[in-house]
Amino acid sequence: MADRGRHVLIEFPSGFGVSAKEELSDVIDLGVTPILAHPERYSCLTPPGALEELVALGCLAQVNASSFEKRSQVRSRVLAWLRSGLVHYVASDGHSPKNRPPLLAPAFSIVASEAGLGNALRLFHLNGMALARGRPPLPPQPVSSQSWWTNLLDNLKLRSPQAS
Repeated sequence: MADRGRHVLIEFPSGFGVSAKEELSDVIDLGVTPILAHPERYSCLTPPGALEELVALGCLAQVNASSFEKRSQVRSRVLAWLRSGLVHYVASDGHSPKNRPPLLAPAFSIVASEAGLGNALRLFHLNGMALARGRPPLPPQPVSSQSWWTNLLDNLKLRSPQAS
């Protein structure tokens, strides 16, 4: 990647279902941070705690924007990862303007409402810019159980701390 060799985007073959911990550990041992492309597609990461283990190892996760849109088990899993601070980037997975267009706006709105505007900006904009400069992603801010509106106001700093 254009970050002086500090990160590598890793995509496993379709249907990948075995543990990748050893292979990813080898990459980390080389001083390179793996970014897992669309981890929501891998059956080995569906059990609770599986992605968390890889993130604790030193991996980063990049989910597809379209995974936030469709009501499904994938969406539920991605939202749970988002709320747990396990998502570092959101990408379009766009391949062409016709067949798979790079649409991000609908997912940005969902992430902003679920995790706050600050987290949406981190995942869609700021972390990508940091990556291009060879810097680590900004850590996610905690997602509270407050309403999406309260989270939005808190992230925009439009609410006073006393007005809870």
